[in-house]
Amino acid sequence: MAEVLVREYTVDYINEFDLPQALRLLRDFIGSESYFGADNKYVRWQYFDSPFKTTMVDKNQYSMLVFLDEDRNILALDAFLPWKTYVDGKEAKTVWDIEWMNFSKIKGLGRELVKRLRGMTEIYCGYGVNQLSYNSYEKLGYPMINEIERKIAVMDAGKCLFLFGNDSIKGQKEFLRESAERCSRIRQDYVVIQDFSDISEDYWIDHTQRFAISSYKNLEVLKWRYLNHPYIYYNIITIDPEAKKGLSVVRLEKIKGVDGRVLRILEMLPVRGYEEDLTRAVLSFGRDHGLILADFFCVSKKYCDEVCRSPFIGLSEHREYAVPMLFQPIEVRERKSINMVLDCNGEFKRVSFEEFYATKGDSDQDQSINEDYRTVSL
Repeated sequence: MAEVLVREYTVDYINEFDLPQALRLLRDFIGSESYFGADNKYVRWQYFDSPFKTTMVDKNQYSMLVFLDEDRNILALDAFLPWKTYVDGKEAKTVWDIEWMNFSKIKGLGRELVKRLRGMTEIYCGYGVNQLSYNSYEKLGYPMINEIERKIAVMDAGKCLFLFGNDSIKGQKEFLRESAERCSRIRQDYVVIQDFSDISEDYWIDHTQRFAISSYKNLEVLKWRYLNHPYIYYNIITIDPEAKKGLSVVRLEKIKGVDGRVLRILEMLPVRGYEEDLTRAVLSFGRDHGLILADFFCVSKKYCDEVCRSPFIGLSEHREYAVPMLFQPIEVRERKSINMVLDCNGEFKRVSFEEFYATKGDSDQDQSINEDYRTVSL
């Protein structure tokens, strides 16, 4: 029935005229007037100003695919990021699907938008799949993984035990203390870069030579994603002023309701031979700022192991000790990392979870949310 009804509606992208209606519908659907995904400034940055938008969308449109009725009322919406993936020296047309919602009572419209979006690209991916979307992806046959790799480093065991310690978890106290002890022995001089005017692209050249499959991380992308973010402030950590040995992108996240902060690492991009130096530099920065814990998410475990070195600890080792990944507020869930959907076609079928360098900085998983559910500056 849904397939027949779909043909009666127009498929289009959001323009400036449609935007107020789209943002209102998103707020109503979520049930919050301050929903960050409907914040005008944030939406413009993410869906209008993104680097690769024009590979799929006209320059005067937003990367938000919609079904419209004859009066241009929005029935369903799929907000996405057009992107590029570097695969064996080729650029693969990619979509990061952010969120899709059906505002109508017509069953299947949201899933139909996903299918249409999937048909426009060579690599389709997305993080943070909820149960409803998970069921839909299963029906569509798109591959999913329940947890991508997440590495952690404990910098203050006492504070961690105070904030999320649990006596019922066997060995947790010893694990946190031993992890912090390993971190305490680390020291490396570092440089905090305030802009990209003098940064070398050696990190990107090196990255593409050693990793066959990677989400695009060149300077154009990093500038848009981190320096131009409308709300969140990021630090660029390097070992030398021009970042010839590589760079890392991090942010300091205050834990809601308590005295404590964690270091969220969005990118680890060392030049070969400087992996351990960059790891130590990031941890030294974190300790100098009094942070209690650092973490780094990467789709590929083997790539993650290569760029993020000891004393960071992998998911398979720390999963049983219930280290939270959510701090707004602290929340421990059964799932200990981000889930993901990834579907590829044609010559890019070989792109798999384990062969794909993508981080929490891709898509929209890195958010700082206040009590009112709004993206805020740090």
